Amino acid sequence: MKNCYFCGCQLSKEKEEHIIPNALGGKLKSRNILCSKHNNELSNIDNSLCNDLLNITNLINPKRDNGEVAEAKFKLLGDAGEVKEIVRSGNGEVKGNAVKVTKTDDNKLVINMQLFHTPHSKAEEENINKLRKILQDWAKSHSKDNEWVEDQLSKILANIEIIETNNNVFHFQAQFNKNGESFLGLLKIAIGYYAYCTDSVDPIEKVIRRLEKRDHNLVDIINYYYTDDFLYTDSIYHTLYLKCDKKQQVAYVIISLYGAYQAFVLLSSNYQGEDKEYSYCYDLLKHSEIPFSNHLVLTKDEIFSLLKEYPVNLAEKMKNGFDNVLKHLIKKPNATLSEDVVKRILDSISKKIIKYPFIESEERFYIKIKEILIEEFKNETEKCFGQSIPLNNIKQTMDGLKLAFPYKNYLDYMFPFVSSQIISKIVVNAYRLSLNGRNVDKQKIKEESLKMLDQFDTGIKYYNEKLKENRDKISEAIDMTLSKAPF
Repeated sequence: MKNCYFCGCQLSKEKEEHIIPNALGGKLKSRNILCSKHNNELSNIDNSLCNDLLNITNLINPKRDNGEVAEAKFKLLGDAGEVKEIVRSGNGEVKGNAVKVTKTDDNKLVINMQLFHTPHSKAEEENINKLRKILQDWAKSHSKDNEWVEDQLSKILANIEIIETNNNVFHFQAQFNKNGESFLGLLKIAIGYYAYCTDSVDPIEKVIRRLEKRDHNLVDIINYYYTDDFLYTDSIYHTLYLKCDKKQQVAYVIISLYGAYQAFVLLSSNYQGEDKEYSYCYDLLKHSEIPFSNHLVLTKDEIFSLLKEYPVNLAEKMKNGFDNVLKHLIKKPNATLSEDVVKRILDSISKKIIKYPFIESEERFYIKIKEILIEEFKNETEKCFGQSIPLNNIKQTMDGLKLAFPYKNYLDYMFPFVSSQIISKIVVNAYRLSLNGRNVDKQKIKEESLKMLDQFDTGIKYYNEKLKENRDKISEAIDMTLSKAPF
């Protein structure tokens, strides 16, 4: 369709509307169903649904178009049985703090802080910055400079007691559809999917107007819907199933979010159009859409019956859906790590390998990279999944690493060693050429050194180019070498 299903205006260059909110990892989207104005106005309906599912979203950490990760509040059970209030990022990092700042009678500052965070993470940096801010506020009112702040911070961090915990047991409570907000979000998904699949929304005009009125009393058209054999359970899926049945005069959508939150939405009980059946199934672990081949036939009487009351053992069925999510999350490391975690591993390898003492060959270079990778993978899977996962298929992974760290990276690693040798060789030769009796002219040595640098050929084109690019830095290094020379 080319008109907004909400207001009927003609669509042109609109914002993309995600059928399933992108905050939940929804990928199905269109510019041809909703105008930008009402896309924005209806976003708070999406937000209510997403907030109800925030804890599950946080654990799954689905890919979002904006690259953001979900943060959620949990209660963390410590090794000694104590409970801490923490915030968990979707990438597995946790943070929390308890701060009490007091002043003594003699005007001294007393800071009692408990900081909880994943080591070497952004969360750790944020906690340290919180401590720094307390010191900065004190310094401002007591005529202390920033050097004093950093000095005090260093002393605190040097004497802080660090307690490691490996007991990542998270506790949370979920409350769905408070005040009817989540059901409105489900209705918006169902209407959006119908508009996406069909040419006209005339048959569902009544429910569109209920969405417009923000009708929170939707129990006559929406209910939780859990069935044992209709939806796929071999991974974590978002599933949509649209059925338009001319004989039964009904149009409805089955919605399953993560396989844990499942619902039935009746769009029309007086459908007069043609038979239609559409489905969409997205695997959140493999990040790909898959065919959905199951079919559903419900009579109008069966539909009215299932809308009358909540399913029997609803809490147990919801729990089973959530348990299925957790089951697949445990397997998730064997499939893939999120892009931000992979980037973090590669960044860590880059930082560590460049600091490593001289590695004499490219072969040894990649052996050292492999050692760092195995350790980093172990640390990251422990942060993300609460357990250390061994790295499978080392050979395939190393082939991938050689793409991430090609021969050029080895040359970059070696360049500081090569340039140091070149500087030493040039300065020694320039010294010999510049020596005039017992007098040594350091300026003349530098001039001769730079002249030789411009003509130096390492035998490797890449290094020759790097020498030219870094001429100013090498000139500074020559100055430093000469300043320390014993002549």
